[in-house]
Parts: sequence; structure tokens; C-alpha cells
Amino acid sequence: MTFFCFRSLSKALRSGVPWLPLLCSATVFASVPALEVLVYADESYPPYSYVEYGQLKGVYPEIFQKIFSQMPAYSVRMVPVAWKRGLLLLEQGRGFALFPPYMRQEERPYMSYSDPVLTEETAVFCLSEVAAFRKRGQWPDDFAGLRIATNFGFATGGGKFEEMVSHHLLLKDEGPGNRSNILKLLHRRVDCYINDRLSVLWEMDRIYAEFPRLQKTVAIAEMGTIRRENAYLGFTNLNPAQFPFKEDFVLQFNRVLRGMRERGEIAEILLRYQRP
Repeated sequence: MTFFCFRSLSKALRSGVPWLPLLCSATVFASVPALEVLVYADESYPPYSYVEYGQLKGVYPEIFQKIFSQMPAYSVRMVPVAWKRGLLLLEQGRGFALFPPYMRQEERPYMSYSDPVLTEETAVFCLSEVAAFRKRGQWPDDFAGLRIATNFGFATGGGKFEEMVSHHLLLKDEGPGNRSNILKLLHRRVDCYINDRLSVLWEMDRIYAEFPRLQKTVAIAEMGTIRRENAYLGFTNLNPAQFPFKEDFVLQFNRVLRGMRERGEIAEILLRYQRP
């Protein structure tokens, strides 16, 4: 039920509303239930977005939780999901929003984007014995003939990389997430792995702490930066009748995001996840 408060009894009586709402406040306002909204989150992209002991954690959930708490018209629930499934939900118009995609307008015409949230740095990591015989800095030409691990649904290698894959000049080996791909690299089942630099280094530290022997027996070399890209909150462009609030939601989200960035709150959250 929605209650309205009035400044005077006479105004309340003229409106036909019972006198009880007068007790709530001397200020005119309306109490309207917040609209429930589901936002999907990558479940396997630490430290940016991941599940640990059944809880969604990471840089983006912290940022977005703070943003959503300042959007009182909406009650937002963040739901972890496999990245490829999250993309499919938006592509089919069954999901409203997903984080944190890069902007891929040609590959994902079904998706629109918020303002940029963070800038991520994609890097390539290889076995040290592979790195010893490769030049640094020329991606992907200097990596021909190698088996390169990537995450399912991640378009991180670039157009020329995908072209070389299609011509069998190198092999792309897709895995479900950061941890599984790094373990493949540490067990020498692939030659290199490409993903966000912070994400790879963060997960490698966790794996080495869990399996100290791997750090002593397998050396990994960072081979350089492939690109720097902005990450966003992505929205489906389909099924507008199901999401008539989309335009207002995006406007509210971007407004709060800008304020947090100007106050240094985004940088403060990110700093907590970076290597000492």
C-alpha cells in the first residue's frame, strides 16, 4: 500500500485520504516500493568478480553494491553466473544486465553499455621456456604455433589473433575461468594465457600459496601488454517491454558512478585488490 503525507488536515480531508498518514511526517512524500532488478555477474573472474564460499565478491560487486545503494528506486540483486551463460541471457533478451563486459559492438549487437567503470590491462603470460625463444611486444605474430589459453566467451585476443586461429597459425584453448586456465599453464598443457593482468597475477598468488611446489618447478613470464580496455555494465537491447525502466536505470547508474569517480571512491576500492 502507498501512503501519502499532507502538510495540513484540511488538505488531507479535501483529498479524501484518511487522517492516519498525517502521523508519518510534516513533509509531503510518497513511499513507493523499489523495483526489483536482477543484474548478472561473472562468477569466475577474480579479483574483479568471483564466488567464494557461496558469496559474490570482488572489485565490481563492491563498486556496484555502493552504486545500487544510491539508487533508491531500484532493489538490485547481483546474481553470479558463468560468463558465457550471462552473455546468452542478454543475447536472448532474458537477462537485463551483466558485468563486466568490454565494448564489442560488432560481436554483440544485442548489448548497450553504461559509462566506463574501470580500465583493464590485458596481458600475455607464457611458460618461461617458451618466452626464452620468443620476442616480446609483437602480439600475436610472435606467438604463431603456440597453444594460447583464453576464457570462454572472452574476446581478449583481438581481430588478428582470431584470424590466426581461423587459419590454424596458432591454437586457442578455451577454459571456464582464470583458475582453470592458469592451472593448465602451470601443468604445461598450454604455452600461454591471455587475460587481465591484475586478474592473472592475483589468481597466480592464490594458486602458489595453495601449491608451493608449482612455484618452485614452473616459471611463468609476463610477455607484455596486448591492450587496455574499458569495462562496463552491459544491458540487453532486446525485449524492451520487459525492461521499460532501462533508460532511467542507466541514467541513475551513470550519475552515481560519476560522483563516485570524482570523489576517488572507485580508485580506493581497486587499490585494495592490487598487489603490494
